[in-house]
Amino acid sequence: MRKWSKAIAFMMTAALAVGSLSVGPAVQKADAADRIGNYMSWDDDQTTKDIKIPVNPQTFRDLSGTEIIEEMGIGWILGNTFDSHTNQTPGETTWGAPVTTKKMIKAVHDLGFNTIRVPVTWGTMVKDDGSIDAAWISRVEDVINYCMDEDMYVILNAHHDGADNVGTDKEGKTVHGWLDIGGTDEEFAAVEAKYQKMWASIANYFKNYDEHLIFESMNEVYSGSGDTNLQKDMERINKLNKTFGAAVRSTGSNNAKRWLLLASRNTNIKSLYKNADKFEIPNDGTDRYMVSVHDYDDFKIGGYTDSMNESKSDSYANQFKKLKAAFVDKGIPVVVGECGFRGGSDRTYKFEGVSYMLKKYGLAGCIWDNHGTQGTTDNYEIFDREQCAPYNKNYTDGVMRGFYTDSDDSQLNEKTTVSAMTSLDLDKDSVSIAVGSMEKVTATTAPADNNDVVLWKSDNSRVASVSNGRIHARRIGTATITAFAQSGSVEKKITVTVTKKTLEKETTDIQTDYDAFKFEKFDYEINDQGLLVSPVAYLNASAVPASNGAVTFESSDENVVSVSSTGKLLGYGYGKAVITLTAADGFTKEIPVSIIDPNATPEPDPTSTTAPSAQPSVQPGSQPTAGTSAEPIVNLKDEVKKTTKNTCVKVKAKKAKVTVKKGKKNTLKFTVIAKNKKAKTTDKMKVTVKNKKIVSVTKKTLKKGSASVTIKAKKKGSTKVTVKVGRKSAKVTVKVK
Repeated sequence: MRKWSKAIAFMMTAALAVGSLSVGPAVQKADAADRIGNYMSWDDDQTTKDIKIPVNPQTFRDLSGTEIIEEMGIGWILGNTFDSHTNQTPGETTWGAPVTTKKMIKAVHDLGFNTIRVPVTWGTMVKDDGSIDAAWISRVEDVINYCMDEDMYVILNAHHDGADNVGTDKEGKTVHGWLDIGGTDEEFAAVEAKYQKMWASIANYFKNYDEHLIFESMNEVYSGSGDTNLQKDMERINKLNKTFGAAVRSTGSNNAKRWLLLASRNTNIKSLYKNADKFEIPNDGTDRYMVSVHDYDDFKIGGYTDSMNESKSDSYANQFKKLKAAFVDKGIPVVVGECGFRGGSDRTYKFEGVSYMLKKYGLAGCIWDNHGTQGTTDNYEIFDREQCAPYNKNYTDGVMRGFYTDSDDSQLNEKTTVSAMTSLDLDKDSVSIAVGSMEKVTATTAPADNNDVVLWKSDNSRVASVSNGRIHARRIGTATITAFAQSGSVEKKITVTVTKKTLEKETTDIQTDYDAFKFEKFDYEINDQGLLVSPVAYLNASAVPASNGAVTFESSDENVVSVSSTGKLLGYGYGKAVITLTAADGFTKEIPVSIIDPNATPEPDPTSTTAPSAQPSVQPGSQPTAGTSAEPIVNLKDEVKKTTKNTCVKVKAKKAKVTVKKGKKNTLKFTVIAKNKKAKTTDKMKVTVKNKKIVSVTKKTLKKGSASVTIKAKKKGSTKVTVKVGRKSAKVTVKVK
C-alpha cells in the first residue's frame, strides 16, 4: 500500500521514461527503427537497483579547498523538509513545510546565498539491500536540480537516520534511528553494512553531477551525552566516515574526485576541536575531504562573553581559530554546516556577526532555517518559503553584510545603521566568453564609507550564472546579469554572450539512446497532496568524441516539458516540444518530445479517404478534455493551482481543556471543515505550544474533516496548544499534573 509520504514524493516523479533509464522487466521497448522512447510509472517496489544510470558525466572542475570554499560562500538550509519524517518514514511536507519550488530556490540565490544544504532522512526509503526507493530519491533529485539550475552548491546528507529520538514503537517507547553507533560490535557491523550499501546507492545515482554536489556523511550521530562513550563513539564515527568515502569513490565517474564532507561526533564544534587528534580523515589519495561542524552558540558583542574575542574560550573567534589551525591551515576545508539563532529578540547583528566570523577565518557556513513557527522560540526561519522572500529582510541583509561587506570587528554593533550606496559602477559594460569559462566583474560603489551590499542575479542562469560578480558561462546564448544594491537604491545591468568553444577535435555527433520521446496513455492527475503527477524521462547524451565534454539541454516549450541541466525531463502538459542538445563547440542535436492526450480523438490516417471531423481547439493554460486534439499545447501548471485550492473555513477543538499526567501522552482532536466538505483542505496545518517546557508535540496529522495532535506531558503546569489550518485556528488548554 502506498504510504502518505510517498504521495509527496510523487509530485513530479510518478512516471519514468525509458529514454535513458532501464527500469526492471516492465520496460517498454522502443521500436529499433524509430528509436522512440516512452514512459512507465513507478510502483511501490522500484528502487535504485532497478535504474540504469546514464553514462553522461557533467564537466567537472577540480577545485582546491580554498577555491571551493570561496565559491560556496554563505549558505542556507532547506530544513524540516526532506529531513522531516514520521517514525523514520520521510515526507517533504510532513512537518509543515511547503513543497519546494524552482521559484523558491531562485529567490534564495538572488538574496546572495550560493550554497544550499539539503538534509534528507532516508529512513524507511532504504531497503534491506541498501537500495533507495525510486520515487523518493527522484523527488530529492528534482530539488537538487533546481539548485543546479542556479549553479549553486548543494550539500546532501543522511540526516535523522541517526537521531536519538525519532519516534515511538508499538509499546510507546522512544526509538533510535537505524544509524545507531551505541550497540554491540555485532549490531554495529550490521549498521555499517547497511550504511555502506545506502551510500553506494545514493552516490551511484548522482555520480554524474559536477563539483557543485557535495555528499555529507551523517548528521549529529553519537551514543552518549557529554564525554560519555567518547572514545568508542570517535572510533565508530571514524570507521563510518571511512566506509562512506570508500562507498562513494567506488561508484566512479565524478565521484572519484568529488569533495566529500565528514561529520564529527555529534557534528559538534567543541567536540571536534577538543578531540581533533582522534578525528581521522580517510587516506584514499584524493585529498578531497572537508570537515563539518555545527555551532548554535549565542552571539554577543563586547562584555564577558564577547563572541569576537579570541581569548574567550567559548567565543566564535576562539573556536573558529582552533578549527582553522587544526584543519584549514593543513589544507582541509571546514564547513559550519549549521548555525543560526531562534526567534525572540532582534537577530540581525547575530547573523551579521557569525557570517563575518566565517569569512574572517576562511570557513564556509550554512544558516539553519526550519520554517519555524513564527512568534515562538522555535522559529529559526529567515526565509518565507510561501512568499519566496525574506521572513525578515533585516536578517538576510545582516547575513550578507557580514559576509561580503564587513572587514573589521569594529564595524559590528547591535544597532547597525545602513548607509546605502548612491552609485554602482562595473568594470565591464558587456562580457563575451566561451562556454565553460569564468570571468570576474568588479563593482565600485559610492560613497566610499557605505556599508550596503552588492548582490547579483541572472535572468538565465542556465546560460550564464553569477555569484559575487563571478560569471560562469554554461550554455551558448545570451543572458542579462544584474548587479544591485541590497538596499534597493541602485542597479546596473550587463549583457553576457556565451560563445562556442574552440575544441581540438570538432564534435561529429551527440549520441543518445533515443531520437525522440512519445508519451502516450498518460493521464495527468492530482495526488492527495494537491500536486501534479508528471511523466519523467532522462536524456542519456554524450558528445563524440567524448573528450569534448558534456552537452547542455534546452526545451523549446517548458509548458509542455522542462529539462534540467542534467537532462531530466518533466512533463507539464499535452503537446509537442523540442529538446536541443548542444556540444561545447556548437554542434546540436534535436530530440522531439510529444505528450499525447489519452482522451483526444486520434489523428486521422493520412492514407484514409474519409474527411476528418473538425476538432475544438485547446488554448494554452486550459484543462485538457476528452475529444480535443493532442496537437495544441495544454499547460496544466496554472490549472492545478486553480482547481485544487480547498480553503479551511473552520477549526474546532473536540475538547477545550484536557488534563494529562506527567510523562504520559495524549491526542488532541479537532474538527476541520473545508470549503468543499467532501475533500481534504489544501491549507497547511501549524501547531504551536505556548510553553514547550510543559508539553511537546510528538505527532500531528491532518485529514479530511479532522486533525489530531499528539502531545507528551513533560512537567507540571498549564499551557495552550494552538492548531492553525490556513487562517483558521483553535486552542486547547493542557494541564499537566
